[in-house]
Amino acid sequence: MLYRDSLLGYDDDGNCRGMAESGPPPRPTKLKWDFPDAAAKAFSRSLEQAKAAIQDIDLFVLCHDEFGKNEMKKAKMSPDAFVQVRWKKSEKIAD
Repeated sequence: MLYRDSLLGYDDDGNCRGMAESGPPPRPTKLKWDFPDAAAKAFSRSLEQAKAAIQDIDLFVLCHDEFGKNEMKKAKMSPDAFVQVRWKKSEKIAD
């Protein structure tokens, strides 16, 4: 479509010249890749390493609703800086 648009050109308002096609767009086709064996083996190794790394992650999510963004605004700090300061303060308390 873009190639054809470039052949037809544009009018003074920037619109493509020509008639728009009606009907549904063409159906997508599945891409078929042809990688060398060495690349396919490297992909497989990388996938296994990524899966192992994911299994080794400890994640704890804390829902905090004691205060919101207005507290950060009052302190005139970015959210990142605010969290870093709170993190450092909590480390000192824990020690």
